[in-house]
Amino acid sequence: MAFSWVFAGGKAQGLGVLDAARAAGFVPRRIAVPKGLGDDDRLRVEAWARAANVALIAPGALAPEHLRDVDLLLVCRFEILRAPVFTAPRWGTLNVHSALLPAYRGVHPVSWALVDGAAETGVTVHGIDAGVDTGPIVAQRRVTIRDDHDLHSLTADIDAASAALVAELFVGMDAEQRIPAGMPQRGVSSYARRRTPEDGRVDWTRSARDVFNLTRALPAPLPPAFTDDQEGRRYEVRAARPVPVERPAPAGTVVANVGAETIVMCGQGAVAVLFGAARPAIGTTLGVARRRVA
Repeated sequence: MAFSWVFAGGKAQGLGVLDAARAAGFVPRRIAVPKGLGDDDRLRVEAWARAANVALIAPGALAPEHLRDVDLLLVCRFEILRAPVFTAPRWGTLNVHSALLPAYRGVHPVSWALVDGAAETGVTVHGIDAGVDTGPIVAQRRVTIRDDHDLHSLTADIDAASAALVAELFVGMDAEQRIPAGMPQRGVSSYARRRTPEDGRVDWTRSARDVFNLTRALPAPLPPAFTDDQEGRRYEVRAARPVPVERPAPAGTVVANVGAETIVMCGQGAVAVLFGAARPAIGTTLGVARRRVA
């Protein structure tokens, strides 16, 4: 007999986890959605619950009484839980986090991994404790970050890895009738804070690779990266790719137009930029942003 569990979460990652768990024979007893979940995502979770004949817990109402009769609470894209909630299930609570902990704890791990130029990321299933993404690691799966990844495609690959990892973990947990012993987090930790609009400002003193990484972390329909010229005119930076440069110029200098792209100098190298509705003239000097503060 499969163990009993409750799912708390939503969005595409959560639905993928639910699909994989059900395909492996594990249907949750109840589903809780977070308070801030958008209407479209909430409706998708509700439709999944109806199709699987699973009870729904109202947003913001998840409480210990929903969990004392089950073995496990699995959290994926939910909100921070209080100790009386995450300690209520018989076995405990696990969270699915889109990074290789202890790197990129926090709310925007995929975006920051791209911006920082990380070579790989992945997914971690870990126990929940009083900290933020600091609990013992139960399982991890790595995802290589390729040059053709943007935020959407990398997120999709992490979501697929999450679903496969949870299904595999559930099979083992059902056989052992317990959560595997977790390992304390080791290594260098980092925090993926919530991104702000100002984080989309291009710093042309950075390398061409850094500018490329920033723009691919902000694909449409997200607000794009941006820059200002010395007169304060703002330009949307829709995409940027490193290109060879033959005539060095100061960082931020617009040196050429090549078809729809504009060549802009960086601190190291140059990028071919696809601007929005307006693009700066050749010879324009684009602004320099403040460095990111961790």
